[in-house]
Amino acid sequence: MIRTALLSIGAACVGGTLGLLLVVGIGGPSTADLDKDIGSVANELKLARAQRDLFNGGLLGIETNLWVSTLESTNAMLERKRASLLRGIQLFHEDGRGLQPTNEGQFADIDGQIAKALREANASEAEAARYTGGLIQSMALVSAATSRSSVALLEQQRIVLRYDIGIPDPVRHSGSAETLPKPAQVGKPTSDTDALK
Repeated sequence: MIRTALLSIGAACVGGTLGLLLVVGIGGPSTADLDKDIGSVANELKLARAQRDLFNGGLLGIETNLWVSTLESTNAMLERKRASLLRGIQLFHEDGRGLQPTNEGQFADIDGQIAKALREANASEAEAARYTGGLIQSMALVSAATSRSSVALLEQQRIVLRYDIGIPDPVRHSGSAETLPKPAQVGKPTSDTDALK
């Protein structure tokens, strides 16, 4: 009898705690949403890595490396957020603030920029497909890779807003913008007419 009562009390405590966690929650999208975004980024990362392997070196290689690096960074942020949700750890920003509300206007603006960059990438890829090589195809491929990198950065920005992922402020860690050292001037300034003398 006492054992049954203790088990009932224990079950009620565990159930109450789980219910409280579900009601209070950590806020923001669910782990299912995170898993969907992680899968989407993983698929795009496969595509970006395949593209990078095709174009090793040069400007096109640099652009595809930027695309891959951005996606890897986005994936790491999502995995960190997922781990924090599964373990019940609330991530805070450096200034101590918690989850910050976002408005739909921010998402609409980013979505518009993503759509524009995707149109530019598709147009550049179609232009590149018209040629079998040469400078025009190379420039079209560079333009497409630049647009794909822009899309990855914009999607990362959208994910940061959606999941309220804190990103360190480099100025805050290195001092204010006013205290950063000014770059040294190289050479002596000349006018255009004296440049070739």
